[in-house]
Amino acid sequence: MSQRISSPFGTVMLSESHHENVLERVFGEDIPEGPARNPRVPAVDVYETAEAYILLMDLPGVRKDDIDVKYSDGTLSISAEAKGLQRDDGHWIMHERRVGRYVRGVNLGRSVDPSSISAEFTDGILELTIRKPSGEATEAVDIAIG
Repeated sequence: MSQRISSPFGTVMLSESHHENVLERVFGEDIPEGPARNPRVPAVDVYETAEAYILLMDLPGVRKDDIDVKYSDGTLSISAEAKGLQRDDGHWIMHERRVGRYVRGVNLGRSVDPSSISAEFTDGILELTIRKPSGEATEAVDIAIG
């Protein structure tokens, strides 16, 4: 038995044996589990309320000022940079923490109102609230992070 789910993130067909792969189907990507995942593509969780879609993205080691969120032509673009610590009094023995640029694009389609998208960044987690549309959508908008 399968279930069809429609949202601005796309139409998803779920079968009882594959319900754990919702993000893979929603974003149209092969999202492997564990360390094989591309560290430059941050993990995203999406859930729905009656009024909005909530997108949560882990951005460890990133400052709020180093995050850029934009909506243009149906796509929500998120970029951020984790800057490494500068140490001049020794040398690194081990350096596993992720530094560098994160980039993620999410196709929302034109069925959302980008002027109603809000963003909060707390404890390394970016939370975007994407309100469900009530009228005509705008073409492009920069999203301020609170």
